[in-house]
Amino acid sequence: MAEISDITKAFDAFIDAWAKFNQIYSMQGVVTSVDKEKRVCSVDIGDDGFVINNVYLEADYQSENSESKGFFVVPTVGSNVIITFLDETTAYVAVWTEVDEIVAKQGTFTFNDGSNGGMAIVSKIVERLNNIENKFNQHLHISPAGPTATPINAAQQPLLITPITKDSDIENKNVKH
Repeated sequence: MAEISDITKAFDAFIDAWAKFNQIYSMQGVVTSVDKEKRVCSVDIGDDGFVINNVYLEADYQSENSESKGFFVVPTVGSNVIITFLDETTAYVAVWTEVDEIVAKQGTFTFNDGSNGGMAIVSKIVERLNNIENKFNQHLHISPAGPTATPINAAQQPLLITPITKDSDIENKNVKH
């Protein structure tokens, strides 16, 4: 039976041999354009204006005309990125300094430890707030308590509020689901 050190040596030898024929390298550059629909960008990698086009943003690069199935980051035009080459003609964005958007089409996401529960759906919160505001307006406001308490008519109701809550009042536009 082979020992762990023998397996490690064999694996290291395999990686060394593979690396001689399959050079993987990375370069730093600046994003010059992004095509979110195709999930690619163009990156200027030098002072001489050399631009590499069709740098992939998503792992499903074999089917660039298909709809995205997963997760990708849209880097900001003008920001720095590091692109890594899989071969002489295929590169992907490996690291970025600024992003405009993170697109995730599947899965469950947990931020921090998830102890705050699920993310609220803004339209449902607005609907509930408006229902509360409407119910508040439908009840009869009474003048200060006492033996002479009398109802106040609708024209005199100083506490009347209008349902004005809108999605934009409570929505964080930077996090969408």
